[in-house]
Amino acid sequence: MAAYTRWLEEGDHLKAAMRDEHTRRNRVLLALGWASASAEDVSAWVRRGNPGHILYPAKLDPFICPWEALEDGALLSRVRDIVHSRFPEKSLPDPRRDEEASLRDTERMVGE
Repeated sequence: MAAYTRWLEEGDHLKAAMRDEHTRRNRVLLALGWASASAEDVSAWVRRGNPGHILYPAKLDPFICPWEALEDGALLSRVRDIVHSRFPEKSLPDPRRDEEASLRDTERMVGE
């Protein structure tokens, strides 16, 4: 565990590992029949009353996207603004933090 933790903390390893985890997660979701959605798609279904950024019945998620689309936070901000325009109480998780949390979970499992 200590070696993995040290590796994650060195240089840009954490950033690269988060990008790779996002790619892995995208591949899994795509293999399960999910598809990417645009911010305009999110806007349309929020206007129709869906309180979230994911349309589960259609398996659409705007965060099935290249890492670069998440990296600067613009996509997340746009989707949050759309959801909050109709559902201000709704919180949206940051998918970048989800990727980091997944890596930290691996870190904990390796240490057990």
